[in-house]
Amino acid sequence: MQHPKEWEEPFRVLNNEKEKGFYFGSRVEFWGIGAREIFEGQACFAQMQYLAFASGGNLDLNDFKALGMLHGVYEVAFNAFLNATQLDRPSSVIHPTVGLFLLVCDMAINPGSGFPHRIWPHYHSFITDTDPGARFLMLATVVRLKCSTVATAIQRYSREEYIAVTEELAYHSLNDSPLAIAATCSDWAKEGAPFGGLMEEHRLFRFKPGNMPIRVLFSHFLSFMQDKLKMPEFFCWPGVWMAGERVSEASELFDRHGALFMDKEDDDGIFPRLVPGRDESVVQEGFDSFYAINLTYDMTDQWIRRPGPFTYNYRWLSQSASHDDIKGFADRHFETIYGVRPDAVQTFA
Repeated sequence: MQHPKEWEEPFRVLNNEKEKGFYFGSRVEFWGIGAREIFEGQACFAQMQYLAFASGGNLDLNDFKALGMLHGVYEVAFNAFLNATQLDRPSSVIHPTVGLFLLVCDMAINPGSGFPHRIWPHYHSFITDTDPGARFLMLATVVRLKCSTVATAIQRYSREEYIAVTEELAYHSLNDSPLAIAATCSDWAKEGAPFGGLMEEHRLFRFKPGNMPIRVLFSHFLSFMQDKLKMPEFFCWPGVWMAGERVSEASELFDRHGALFMDKEDDDGIFPRLVPGRDESVVQEGFDSFYAINLTYDMTDQWIRRPGPFTYNYRWLSQSASHDDIKGFADRHFETIYGVRPDAVQTFA
């Protein structure tokens, strides 16, 4: 990885030169669309594609709108995409235009500048190279100005189509291609590579205590990128690959990259998700450690910044445990880290 200290001098120069966005007091540009709109649009259209293929193509966009699925924040990104590309609004959710929209979402929210690659090509474009809204609109505009043929390229939702379209868009927008990003991360995770040991912890779901939440999340990210390199079409168009004739290994990928921890329909507490091939007691141990450290992060923040006694507003962790149970759980881990019980800490109002 590029060490962030290498960024300091180039960014200092941009600050001194009063480059827009790189100095205090600079105007902040808003693009009219951001990560929230892109995430919600991506999720909604992937779900609609799943239902469309599951129904044999009997549901179109008007049907989904009538069902109340397509409104407000869920269609902001799609409308912005149509406006920037100047493409006609399709009637079908399995139309190539929708496939291209989901591919642009995928590229917009997965930049490579700074991480995992070096800042490229120029430091002064770093903000727009990494801002999801800027990337989304830039890629959509590139479709209209530089490579209009990609508008109809996605017919089979295949790996070959994904590679061809993403590489063309990446070339014309001076961006890293998604598979180049995935390949870099996958190389880090190979056996004998810098993070090979971390990936063994991920495989066993037994993580070393140091920076445990970061180890969990980063190893899961690397595992995700390994699978994305193998089957990018599934992660771009999951609804297509989980219904109808394309269903194959998709369900296994979905399970492997599902949420590690989740709530229940009738309980807002958080629970570990059981995964095939992982011992239940090991999963529970990992869950306990993960959230114990998260509580300690919060209590450390209280210790440093907030006057008065510690508060234990952690009902989100468990609806069934008593306040004393939750406090005891948090206190024990705090003492393990700092060697002192929270009740013994002198506080000032």
